[in-house]
Order: sequence, then C-alpha cells, then structure tokens
Amino acid sequence: MKIERLDINDFGIISNQTLKDINSGIVVIGGLNRAGKTTMFQILRHLGYGFSKKNSLPSARNRYQVGADIRLDNGARYNISLDGYKEPKLNKLDNAIDKVEISCRDIYKNLDFFTYQQLFTISLDELQQVPQENSQQKRLQSILLGAGLSDIIEIQSISKNLKGKAENIGGKRGACNVYDFKPYNKQIRQGLKLRQEALQEIEIYQQTDKKIEEIEKRITDKEREISYLKAKITVLDILKNKFEIWQEKKELELKLKQYNEEILEQKCYSKETLRQAELLKDDYQAANNEYTEQLNKFKAEVVKEDIDIVQDKLLEVREQLSYFYEKSSGFKEKINNIIEQKKDNQQKKVRIIKKIQQQNNAWKDFDSILSIETDQIAEDNLSQLINQQKELNRKLKTAESSLQDLEEEKDRIEDKIDSITDISLVKAMNRYYFIGAGFIGLGLILLLMINNWVGIIIGLAGVIGSGLTYLTNYLAKSKSINYKQELELDLKEIISKISAKQESIQNLNRNLESLNEKIDKYRQLFDLPERCNPDLIKDTFRFLQDIKERIRDLRAKNKRLNTKKKRVKSELKELHKLINDISVYFYEDKVDWNEEAIIHTKDKLFTCLKEIYNFIELAVELNKAKIHKEELEVEVRELIPERDKQTDLESSLNVFIDKCKKAHKFKQLKKEIKRLRVNIISSLTTDRVKKAFVTLDEQDFRNGYDKQKLLTSFNSFFEQYTSLEDVTKDYEMEVNQLDLLIDELNELKNERQSLLDKKEELATSDKLKEAQQQIDQTRASLKPLAEKFAINKAAAFILDNVRERCINKVKEELLSPASNILRKLTENEYKKILPQNNLREVDFKLKSKNEDVQSTTDILSRGTKEQVFLSVRLSRIKEMEGSLPVILDDSLVNFDSYHLIQAVNILIELAKDHQVFVLTCHAELVKYISDQTDNVQYWKLDEGEFNLFNSSQQLINHLSV
Repeated sequence: MKIERLDINDFGIISNQTLKDINSGIVVIGGLNRAGKTTMFQILRHLGYGFSKKNSLPSARNRYQVGADIRLDNGARYNISLDGYKEPKLNKLDNAIDKVEISCRDIYKNLDFFTYQQLFTISLDELQQVPQENSQQKRLQSILLGAGLSDIIEIQSISKNLKGKAENIGGKRGACNVYDFKPYNKQIRQGLKLRQEALQEIEIYQQTDKKIEEIEKRITDKEREISYLKAKITVLDILKNKFEIWQEKKELELKLKQYNEEILEQKCYSKETLRQAELLKDDYQAANNEYTEQLNKFKAEVVKEDIDIVQDKLLEVREQLSYFYEKSSGFKEKINNIIEQKKDNQQKKVRIIKKIQQQNNAWKDFDSILSIETDQIAEDNLSQLINQQKELNRKLKTAESSLQDLEEEKDRIEDKIDSITDISLVKAMNRYYFIGAGFIGLGLILLLMINNWVGIIIGLAGVIGSGLTYLTNYLAKSKSINYKQELELDLKEIISKISAKQESIQNLNRNLESLNEKIDKYRQLFDLPERCNPDLIKDTFRFLQDIKERIRDLRAKNKRLNTKKKRVKSELKELHKLINDISVYFYEDKVDWNEEAIIHTKDKLFTCLKEIYNFIELAVELNKAKIHKEELEVEVRELIPERDKQTDLESSLNVFIDKCKKAHKFKQLKKEIKRLRVNIISSLTTDRVKKAFVTLDEQDFRNGYDKQKLLTSFNSFFEQYTSLEDVTKDYEMEVNQLDLLIDELNELKNERQSLLDKKEELATSDKLKEAQQQIDQTRASLKPLAEKFAINKAAAFILDNVRERCINKVKEELLSPASNILRKLTENEYKKILPQNNLREVDFKLKSKNEDVQSTTDILSRGTKEQVFLSVRLSRIKEMEGSLPVILDDSLVNFDSYHLIQAVNILIELAKDHQVFVLTCHAELVKYISDQTDNVQYWKLDEGEFNLFNSSQQLINHLSV
C-alpha cells in the first residue's frame, strides 16, 4: 500500500493542508520543535484504524477530518476518510480494479492497532519503553518474535499443569500400583486369582480342549487340500482362458526360428534404414536421370568432343565470368558514363576557352594561365596595393584642395595688409607742431591787436584742440597698425603651411608613383592596357582565380576519367582474354576483335559474355547433378554393409531393402511374441495367480518368484494338454472335487463348534463367571482414567517438543533476519540476536563477534539497545505479508554518524517495497539520506503548514537555523 495524497482538514495544529503526489519511496518531513511532527505521526498511525477517545490525541478545532488517497500493490486506488471518532470509510476511486468489496482491515492485512503501532510506527517510545501491563508485554513479545508465538509462550505453564494432572493419576511413570490406579489394580488381581482357581477345577474342560485340537488339525489339513485344489483350479482357469494365446505364441516362435536372427538383429536393418534406403533409391534414380538430362543438354551446345575438359574449363573461369556477368550492367553504365563524362569535359573546356577569350585575347593556353600566380597571398597583396593607391589618391586630392585653400587665404591676407596705410609718430608730431605754432601766432596777433585774453584763449585753445585732435587720430591709426601686424603673422604661418603641404604632396606623389609601378606589374602580368582602372586589375585577378579553379577541376576530372577508363579498359581486356580462351569450345571460329577499340565494341563483347555465361550455367547444372549423384552414391555405399554390395548401386539397394523388410517382419514377429508374452504375464502376476503357483510348487518358489519362473511353470501345465477341450474337462472335474472337500470341511467345523460350545459351558461356572465379571468391570472403570493419564502425558510431551522446536526456530530462523540487520547496523560488532529462555520477557540476548553472549539488552548503551529493537521490528516488517507504510518519528536520534548512515542504507533497502515516512528535526539525518539515494521527497513542516522542497539542501538549511 502506498499513500499518494493526504488531506488534513482538522487535526491538532494542522488544518486545511494537502500533500499531493507523495513519493512511493522515502518521504522526509522535516520541522523544528513544535512544528507538528508528532501530530503528523499520530495521523499516519491512526489512518487505517480511526481516532479513539481513549488515546491521548491532539485536540481538533471542530472535529477530526482527515482523508488519504492510497494505491494498493495490485494497482487499485481507494480513498480513506476519517470523520471525528467514526470508523474509517473506504471508497473506490475511478480506476480501482478489485472486484471484491474490501475494508480498511483488509488493506491493513487484519493487523490490530497495537501490532501496527508497535511494528510500523516507530518512535523513541517504541524503541526505549516496554509496556507496564503484563498483558501488553506478552502481546509485544509475541509481535516481535512472530505470529503464533504468543501461544508458545503459554505452552510451558500448560505443559506443567498437564504433567501435574497426569502425576496425580499414575505418578511420573504411570505405574499401575500407585495413586488413582492402585485400587483398580488390586481389584483386577483379585479377579484373576478367582478365575485361575475356577479353571484349575475343570478336568473335563481340558479333555474337550484336546478333542478340539485334533479336529483343528483335521480342519487344517482339509483347508490345505482345498487351498491346493483352488490353486490348481486357478491355474487351469488361466490356462483355459490363455490357451489359444500361448499356442499362438508357440507358433510364432517356430516362424521366428526361420530367420537369421544374428544378421537381422543388426542396427543396419532397422525400420529407419529401410525408409532411408527406399528414399535413397528414389533420390538416386531421380539424380541419375537429372544427370543424364543435363549431360545431353551440355553436349548439344559444345563443339568439342571432350565434354569433361570443356566443363572443367567453364567451371574454372566460372567465378571470373560470373563476376563480369553480374557486373555487366554496371560495366555498361560505367562505359556510358565515361563517354558522357568525356563529352561533358570537352564542352566544359570549350566554355572555359570562350570565357578566357572574352576576358583577354592575349591569353592563349591553359598552362600560361595556370602559371600566373593567383594565390591568396597575391590577392591580398594586390588588394592592399589597390586600397593603398586609392587612399593615396584620396589623400593627394585632399592635400591639393587644402593647398589651394591656403593659397587663396594667403592672397586674401596680402590684400588686407596692402590696404592699411603706415602712420609715423614724428610726422604726426611735426604736423601738430606746425598747427600749434599757427594757433600760437594767431593768438599773439589777437593778443597784440584785439585783446590779451582773447589772444591767449584762442592760442591755448588752438594748441590744446589741435593736440587732442592729433592724439585721437593717432590712437585710431595705432589700432590699424596692430591689426596689420597680426595679419603679417598669419601670413607667415600660412606660407609655412603651404610649404609643408607642398612637401606632403610631393611625398604622396612619390608614394603613388611607387604603388603604380607595383600595380603596373600585375597589369603587365595580366596583359592589360596601360592606365587601366585598378578595379579592372582586381576583377581580372579574381577572374583568373575562378578560371584557374575551373581548369584544375576540368583537368582533375579528365585525370579521374582517364583512370576510370584505364581501369574499365583493363577489366574489359581481361574479359576479352577470357572469352577468347573459352570461345574455341563453343564456336567454330575464334572470337576476336581490336583491343584498342574495346570500349566501343562493348555490346559485342557482352553479347558473347551472355552466351558463354549460359554455357557456364549449363556446366554448373551438370556439375550439380553430377555432385548430387556422387553424394547419393557415397550415402548408398555408407548405408549398405559390405555383405549386401552388388556390382551396381541399384542392385545393392534392392538387396539391402529386401533384407530390411525381412528384418522388419522379424522384429514384428518378436514384438507380437512379446505382446502375447506380456498378455500372459499380466494374468500370471496377479496376487491370486502367483499365490496359486506358489501353492502348487512350493519347492520351485521357495526362494521367491519372478516372471520367468511363472512362465516356465505355466508352460509345464500347457505341455500336459494337447487341446483346449482337455483343459476344460480337467477344470470342471477339479471344480466338482472342490465342492466335495468344502462339504467335508463344513462338517468338521460344525463338530468343532459343538465342542467349543461344550467347552464354554464348562468354563462358565458361577465362580469363573464372577471372577471374569469383576475383571471386566474393573478394567472398564480403569480405562477412562488410564486414557486421561495417557492424554495428559502425551499432550505435555508434545507441547514440550513443540516449545523446544519453536525456541530453536526463533533462535535459528525467526531472529536470523533481525540478526542480519543488526550486523549491518553495528558493523558486525554484534552478529546474532537470541530470545530469552523465558519467552514472556520482552528482552533479547546478544552474541558478539567474539562469541560472547550478553544476557540482556539492559546492559547495552541506549543507542545499541534501540538498534536491537529497531532490527527486530524491521525484520518482522519484511516478513509480514503486504507492504504497509512505515513511519519513523526521530527514532534514530541516539545513533552516532556511522550507525545513522547504516540505518539510512537499511531504510533505503526497505523503501524498495514499503513507503517510508521519516519525521525529523535533525538536518544531519536529512543530509545522510540525500547522500545515499535520490528517490526521496522532502517536505517542510512549520507550525502545521507543509511545503514541498525541490532539494534536500532547502530542508537542511531550514533545520539548521
């Protein structure tokens, strides 16, 4: 059973949680303390049994509601639903295949809750604590030791009780003169004594007994006589019924003597060899006819008389000519391809020549073109030169344009400089002096002529005004002078640039001239006109590369074509030689033609090949017929022994077949004789008939009897009679004699019975009767008591043996799987788990690797003790029918790292058949599980909420907080 889905709507801390697609192997549910692991443990523990008010379960918010989808081992799917304290309800899901209605108890293999709890739901409580109640201890020990052992535990007390009851009746040995047997024994002895006394007093009784003894002897003799007569009648009856069969057997044996048994019994004359010889005869005749027919066909085609030589020659070249014949269509195709390829190559050559002439008439032949170097390095070099030329032309054009711009700028600056007038400070001062002197003279005149102040004012004003005027003009002219100086500096700089640019242009022209020379070499190499466009050179280079590739390809094809043509021609010459050599045997004149034109005369060649191949087929068929005939001849010679061989094979076969038929008839006679013999023996070997023969001839049969003795004895009876009528007559006479003897025997028995009655009367005196009555009554009363004693003793003995065997079985078998698990867990530190002498005790003894026996688990460490009880539980789980889920709630917490890894490996092994839930708060355990296997599903449980993790590391990180 596997849990696929779990819906927990209300249980303790967990509510409204769904676990989907639960892994069928190991399911790890990790959570910190108080996350809800114990709650989950209780859910899984009670899933198939329901929630009980008696158990201390976590409370529900409203009422318990849990559901689970499960899949059984046969693939059927069901849903288990738990509602409150009701019984679990089981519902079929859509694809359930069970036809019979089942219950949860059926799914849980009718295990009670206590058994399932103790075995399949393992917490520290199950590994550490023993139930306090004695009844639960007994149940637990019975669960741990295996089914049925709960009764074995009670055997000892039951056996003891039975022995006590038996000893109260007859003591330890059952003596008849002790305890409850004693009074009965005393009464029986008294009765025997009384009977003996009564018998000793009856003398007549003894005389009567003697007469009875004489009659008994006569009766014995009569019965022996009757027995002998009955035996004879039995043998005569068999002889009467089997007389004709035995007579037929005798006649067949006479016929059998006519055959030569020594020869016909040999294996070579068996039914199988007869069938084989007849088939060989038919096959040989057919093969001989086939050979004659094929020989005639072959002779009709051959012009030479020596057929064998012609056939050998054809077979000699058969393989070679077969090769050519089978490949003839291929050869024709190859020749056609050669012709077509040659034509195609010629057309390609014409096209290439035409393209070359279109490109350049100066190119005359392929060799001159191929001699032109057009490898990748040359192409790169040409491209580089042309690119450099273009770059230099671009730079030259740019430089010349720049030089022109500089010269234009130079002219413009020179014009500006020429437009600016030079002004001298001396001239300006002289002019100022003359004007000032004029104003001073004018002032003196006015001073002298008109007014002193007027003359002074005009003179000063004229001097100052003219000075200011000249000063202003001078300052303005000074700015023009500065500007002119700046222009002159710019002019020098431009002249310098013009000079540099002219030098750069000269360098560019020199470089360009060098490049042109290099490019010109390619132009001359390609036979191009002077001063052609560089791109034309480049295109021509590429054209040459392409055309050279085509020329090489064409020449390679021609080379391959010539190789193919040479190879085909060589093979055709070989074929031609073969046909020439062989044609003399089939044609009057030798077939011959020109070898040089062999390709063009292929049709004629292959026509001859076809005709000769037909001759070869005739030779092959003739050879097959010959070989088949010879093989059959070998088979015939091997089959027929030397004594039967005649001058020719067919006569030999006829003689051999005749002998095989005789041998077959001989064996049929023997088989029929054997059948008749078996028929007789089946009648003779019945107990009644064997007893009759022994009775008739005790001397011959005193050492036992076998079939041959019985037949010999039967034959001796047969020889006494000449016909069946004699046997019948003798049989009827003996039957009548038997009737007379039986009558006489009955009379003797009647007489004996009379004497016995008289003897009984003599023996039944009152005293004898009283003694016998006392003996019989006492024995009747003693019988139930003796039976009770025997029953108690036998039951106690059986129970002791059963208990001893069960204990040994527990030691050697039932606890052997648990011992194996413990060895793995403890690395062979402990190699065997043994039960306690008192099977009621929930404890075990352990045998270490040193053969030391530890009498109890109480002296072990806590971890080792838990390992012992875990081993026992896991072994019981593996032994039980079905694969119920196993739940572990931190039950490995006391294991160290090594033992924890061993336990994980054991759980992985268990998970192959069982679904294993591991509830833990320890990251270390999760890591060990993930290291050992990938078939694990990891769930985080945190405060009643589940989350599915994609990797173990997520859960490890959560638990490591």
